[in-house]
Amino acid sequence: MPYDCKQMKFIKESVFKECLHKILGDSVSKDWGGETSDYYSSHVHLGEKQFSCAFLLKGPANFRPMGMNHLGKNNDQIVRLSKEPVDILIVQHSHDILQPVKETLKVFATQPSNPRRYCFIDGRDSLRLLKAYDLLDWAVEESKNASG
Repeated sequence: MPYDCKQMKFIKESVFKECLHKILGDSVSKDWGGETSDYYSSHVHLGEKQFSCAFLLKGPANFRPMGMNHLGKNNDQIVRLSKEPVDILIVQHSHDILQPVKETLKVFATQPSNPRRYCFIDGRDSLRLLKAYDLLDWAVEESKNASG
C-alpha cells in the first residue's frame, strides 16, 4: 500500500526524534544552532552487525520537498553531518528529498578517505517506520500537545 507523506505534516520534528528514541533507545538532546547532527545512535543493526549513525532531521515547518535551501541558514547541514564519526549518515524529511540533496550527501559519504554508508528517509518512509513500530497515532497526538 503506498503511503502519502501528507500525514507527516502533522508530526513535529521533535516528536519524530522522540520516536527514534523509542525505537533505538539512545538519549535525546535539545537542538542548538551549531550541532553536527540532530540525533545520534550506536544501536542500528544491519543484519548481524551494529553501526553508529548520525541523523539530520527535517520536520514539517517547511512542508515541501527538501532542497539545499532546507539545510540551514548557510545550506551547510550536510557538511556538518559529515563531520560526525559514524558509520552511516542519514537524512530524514517529512516530505520528498530532492536530487541535489541526495547527490550532496553521496559526495560526502563516499569520500575515499572516509567512505561510509548513507540513507534517506523521506515522508513516506517516515510513515512506514512509525507504522511499523506502532508510533504513528502517538506521534500525531504528541505533536498536537507539543509546544512550539
